[in-house]
Amino acid sequence: MPASLVTEPREDHWLDSDRLAPATARRRTSDFLSAYGLDALQGDAITVVSELVTNAVQYGSPRLGRVLLTLRAPNREQLHVEIRDFGPTPIPEPRDAALDDEAGRGLQIVSTLARNWGVDYRGDHGKVVWAILADQPTE
Repeated sequence: MPASLVTEPREDHWLDSDRLAPATARRRTSDFLSAYGLDALQGDAITVVSELVTNAVQYGSPRLGRVLLTLRAPNREQLHVEIRDFGPTPIPEPRDAALDDEAGRGLQIVSTLARNWGVDYRGDHGKVVWAILADQPTE
């Protein structure tokens, strides 16, 4: 098959913006990783997805009442995760949480586990928070 016809594995999942969204996202991510032989990324990927979906549900103010989880595997060593919300909320930034804070560590966790992460701001059309996870350490 010509290389131009080969596409990377990709799944899009609409998630209701409710307390069940992170669990649903974790399950979809686990299934995706198993299906495409990326089991080595299970722990980190599930944690990152859970943190990003939780943030999108809590702070994204999605107009549609849903967020979009996109999972891509450009090769057998990487997972690209995108969480899109549709609210005009500010760009998320990591913050320093005090020892007794119950929240505020999510993006620090994402930054630690992901090879790279960022935000694509879409103005009144929301934003996409993305992360790249890799089985191989960076060189």
